[in-house]
Amino acid sequence: KDGKQVNDKYLDSEYSFVPDSKIRWSEPTGNLTGKYEILFLTPAKTPYAHAWVNDIVRDGDHAIRLELRGLECNRFDCTRGSFRGWAGRTEFSFSDAKLTGENWFRWSVYIPEETDHIRPAWTMITQFKTSTKAEVHDDCPIMPFYLLLEPQGIIVRSEPGDIHPIGGYCENGDRDKVVVSNSENFKGRWLDFVLHSNWSDTDDGFMNLWVNGRKRYTHQGANLVRASNQYPPIMRFPIYNGKRHPERDKDNKQVIYYDA
Repeated sequence: KDGKQVNDKYLDSEYSFVPDSKIRWSEPTGNLTGKYEILFLTPAKTPYAHAWVNDIVRDGDHAIRLELRGLECNRFDCTRGSFRGWAGRTEFSFSDAKLTGENWFRWSVYIPEETDHIRPAWTMITQFKTSTKAEVHDDCPIMPFYLLLEPQGIIVRSEPGDIHPIGGYCENGDRDKVVVSNSENFKGRWLDFVLHSNWSDTDDGFMNLWVNGRKRYTHQGANLVRASNQYPPIMRFPIYNGKRHPERDKDNKQVIYYDA
């Protein structure tokens, strides 16, 4: 496809992707570079956690299907919280695309009807996050933009990496800004996201988000506490759960598709 050869093993429904491996995507990805990285599979060696599919596709011949079940976890997620499985995820990232300053990003998300939020636990479905090596304050991650599947729909939040000067807790930026509401019946169809951003720790920073051609969110001003050319925010796509309950959430199953 477009000069890139598809590795047939990725299309095998029994194939298990390997954490930390870099996979060449079969279609153009612009400035994101041609390879993405498997960050987390929970647990590893589960073909359903990360799969290439051709039945639900936004563009080209393939999409990526993620699935997370119950209290699955892997790596350090298993040691977080009050019990094993408090947090867990399956996630991939365009880790080599270190896009600083002003850029345009686009991606598409398909959430099946049966995939629901799990409040009071949370489900992250997109994030732009820097490396921990760029953090100024310990345990205050720099995430200028991320999306959550919540009871009211899809919301945007930000954690710019700053710490409260008196309280000592991590400051939050924009919170609970609904960008796609339940009234739009967004499940079972593709949502096309476009983000125009300038990652900056000064007043020239901004973020503007469109969903299916409509502008849904805007932020003007600094959007992270430290702008680093070496560790800029990286585009990551997860099903990422936290604050799960050992009984209430043990039978959860969430599926999300990513493409374009």
